[in-house]
Parts: sequence; structure tokens; C-alpha cells
Amino acid sequence: MKMPSLLQTGVLIATAGLIVSSCAASQASERADMGPPLHPFESEQTQPPEATASLLPEGVGRDTTIRVCSGCHAVELVAEKHLTRQEWFDLVQFMGDRGATGTAAEMAEITDYLARSFPKK
Repeated sequence: MKMPSLLQTGVLIATAGLIVSSCAASQASERADMGPPLHPFESEQTQPPEATASLLPEGVGRDTTIRVCSGCHAVELVAEKHLTRQEWFDLVQFMGDRGATGTAAEMAEITDYLARSFPKK
């Protein structure tokens, strides 16, 4: 069996690299047009946060929740959920891991507010 020459191997590797990088660039362009993939708890924000903030009851943590959560998804999405305190904690931590910007104290405040305002039925 004849072994490919070093030059042939190099050409094959370079060609494969060009194909892969071309596909990746094309996919990245398509993803940029579509935006980031949505998590099941996320939806595209259809209205400004202040327009849907009326869905959130007054209380300590409301403003922090609106500020931090509406940066990624619609506020009404939060109002649709009714979870246990542990489930709210887990969800807030998950969102923090996904890039929600808030301090540890703010995330705790959000968890407390959501658990108090939207308990599991």
C-alpha cells in the first residue's frame, strides 16, 4: 500500500481546515442573525420592561428583579412561573451562570422576592 507523501497529507489537512472554518463562519453568521439560543425559561422580549413591570407585585427586590432579569428576557416570563423557594434559587443561579449580571446579594434578593411573590400553587 502506497503511503501519501508529506505534501499530500499537508494539502489534505489544509483543505479540511478551510472547509471546517468556512462552515463555522457560515454557522456563526446565521446564529448572529438569529440571536442567542433561548432557554425554556426565556422568551424574546416583546415590550419594554417598564410596560410589563406591572405584572410584578410591589415589594423588596422588585426593582432589582426588573433590572437584572429584563436584561435577558421579558419580565412577564417571571410572572408566569410559580415555583418553590428552592426552584427559584436554582433558576436564579442558572441565570447567573448564563450571564445575568448581579451581585450575590442581588441574586439572593431576587430569589427572596420571587419566592415570596410567585410561590408554587
